[in-house]
Amino acid sequence: MEDPPTDPVVEPAVGAGAAPQTETFELGGGAAEAPRGRESWLGPLILVPLGLVSAALGLFLFMTWMMGDQTGPEDYVEQIASGGYNASKQAFYGLVTELLEYRDSGRLDELPADFDVRIAAAYDRLPADRTMQRVALAQALVMLRSDEAFDRALGLLDEGLASGGAVPANTPLESLGVVETRHLDPLTQGVLMLGQLGDLRATDRLTDLLEHEDSGVRMLAAASLGGLPALADMEPLRRALGDGDRDVRRNAAVALARHADDSGLSVLLEMLNLGSYQGYSGEQSSQAMLWSLQALASLRSDAARPAIEAIVSARRDYPPGVASAAMRWLEAADAGWPAE
Repeated sequence: MEDPPTDPVVEPAVGAGAAPQTETFELGGGAAEAPRGRESWLGPLILVPLGLVSAALGLFLFMTWMMGDQTGPEDYVEQIASGGYNASKQAFYGLVTELLEYRDSGRLDELPADFDVRIAAAYDRLPADRTMQRVALAQALVMLRSDEAFDRALGLLDEGLASGGAVPANTPLESLGVVETRHLDPLTQGVLMLGQLGDLRATDRLTDLLEHEDSGVRMLAAASLGGLPALADMEPLRRALGDGDRDVRRNAAVALARHADDSGLSVLLEMLNLGSYQGYSGEQSSQAMLWSLQALASLRSDAARPAIEAIVSARRDYPPGVASAAMRWLEAADAGWPAE
């Protein structure tokens, strides 16, 4: 089966409170390669609520056609839990599609009252080596904002740590707008889910991961801490601004901005420098600059104006989305930062 295509990058709005974009995951078979640290690997700068959602909608239609006898969310949950790898993956696509339709049409209350409990029970029945299926079911709980989600996400994280897992090699978590993962690694996904849930019970665990030996895990931990609604102690994230990995520093800076802390201002400004993206794809660098602009907008710092004016002056050298976002930043600043 060919890898599903990724969704186009959607330019995020600049300004405090802008809605985050949806991540897209590429689900592939095969065993994960040995974990390693990453040196030029831009992760999700700010986490979004839905994680594994919106994964190649065109492919969803094909998968749904292939599985014509699977007609509802409950059927998909059972297929994820009992099917083989490909059937479970197809059922996961179908479940995501169904849950998005229920959510977007305001019909989540039409699902069975104990639907999340059934998902959690299906998760608990699965052996630990059925990683993709367990991650899929845990992600469904995250999408439903279920009380059952936290313990399962934490369990995935713990399983990944116990097995020595980390971010698999060749896993290009590109950006918040478009994220592709070939392997549903339980440690990676557990960290992401805890940030997506925004449950403060995860604070200590995520803070501890800022010291993990794998830079990819440190990066994701910083991003997930930015997804929590509040932090009593910003010092761990401030220390991460001095991390030896540039993506850890960048995630920490954006996370701090989400908590109205400008300690990472110099890192955010450095992210606007086109010359700082050696080793990144054009899409990665564009997304990083967009999230820097959004973080700077949330801080409403006058110190950012010269760098943003420089982008506007040299806008032909920048990706169109970055240049237009910079212009909107200046317009909002000149208008006195009106409420969103």
